Amino acid sequence: PNHRVRVTWDMCALFCILFECVTLPLTMCFNTSIPETVHSISTIFFAVDILLNFATGYFHGSLLVMRRLWLTKRYLKTWCLLDFA
Repeated sequence: PNHRVRVTWDMCALFCILFECVTLPLTMCFNTSIPETVHSISTIFFAVDILLNFATGYFHGSLLVMRRLWLTKRYLKTWCLLDFA
């Protein structure tokens, strides 16, 4: 979870979330649209992010947990519902 690549990915996710927070209300209120390629890139990015979350470890106290079954259970109990909403 603290690897440089994962932190960079999470920063990109933050940028995408902020971008969506700005563009979604603008497109709905002012009847504008963003290019379809931007929408497709955003959708693909978040789909890959969901898949990566099944393989991202977590800390339980000071212990790094990397067992695939435990990662899956934790993700399904925590962020999964919000990611699909």
